[in-house]
Amino acid sequence: MPGASLLALHLPHAHRTAMSAPPDRIETERLWMRPTRAADAEATHYWQVDPEVVRFLGGIQHPTVESFRAFLERVEVKYDAYAAAGLPWVALVVFEKGVERPIGTALCKPAPEGEGDGRRDSEEIEIGWHLARQAWGRGFATELGRAMRDRAFELGGVPHVNAFVDRENTASARVAERCGLRRVEPSPRFYGGADRYRMTRAEWEARGGSGSG
Repeated sequence: MPGASLLALHLPHAHRTAMSAPPDRIETERLWMRPTRAADAEATHYWQVDPEVVRFLGGIQHPTVESFRAFLERVEVKYDAYAAAGLPWVALVVFEKGVERPIGTALCKPAPEGEGDGRRDSEEIEIGWHLARQAWGRGFATELGRAMRDRAFELGGVPHVNAFVDRENTASARVAERCGLRRVEPSPRFYGGADRYRMTRAEWEARGGSGSG
């Protein structure tokens, strides 16, 4: 994610929403999540240095807790600015209910486009998830994906939602499909033309809307 100096909050009007005190805590059947803070660096760093977890996330970007804390400080500023602007985009730290140690991250946010100092938010909204290795194989990613999908449609007012998946990441591709997203034509604007999965509002409503499979 770009740093605080690269914040781009000028989304199309249709993506803005009049939020009234959105909950800091979001719950699903087995999980709960809250906004990521810089203070989470030490507790969440362990999966940032697991090569298997970050394999499709650009590899190990933050080898030390200190560098990761600096990154999370920028994340915190960016998402606080979204909230202050009345935008529902979030980067969340995820916990299994009844377990103290965090297990992952969930995202609902504008997809970035451009490179370097020209990198900024696009009009496209994406959802994302990644989990520590001990949380794999339990259906948690699908649970997170559906929660973020529902947030985008309920609070974001978007016509469709995207998930961008590395071509070799077959596990995340299956998660996107289980969330109801279907593979569409990729775009070179996003993540170097990564595979693109999309669900329209009409498709979401046809499946039953919020809480649907």
